[in-house]
Amino acid sequence: MQTGVSVSPVSVSPVLSSELIVTLQSTYPYALAVADFNAKLVLKSNPAVTRPLYVMSVDNTAKTVKIKFPGAESGTYYVQLQSTQIGRID
Repeated sequence: MQTGVSVSPVSVSPVLSSELIVTLQSTYPYALAVADFNAKLVLKSNPAVTRPLYVMSVDNTAKTVKIKFPGAESGTYYVQLQSTQIGRID
């Protein structure tokens, strides 16, 4: 199973769009391609509440995925990232 190492920034304004950077494990076994990833925002207190996110770009050398956060209701959310090669990345 693959896991994400970090998401930065760790906090954003709910009313402003922002860019999030997800850093993957350095051992991620495949070359990164934008088309291979899907992302969504999941509300911690109610996982049924989700919002799709746009995967903007990837950096294969740094093992990062750049995601556009369009804003959301105030709350604590998880970024759920999924790869066509690996499946869900925790």
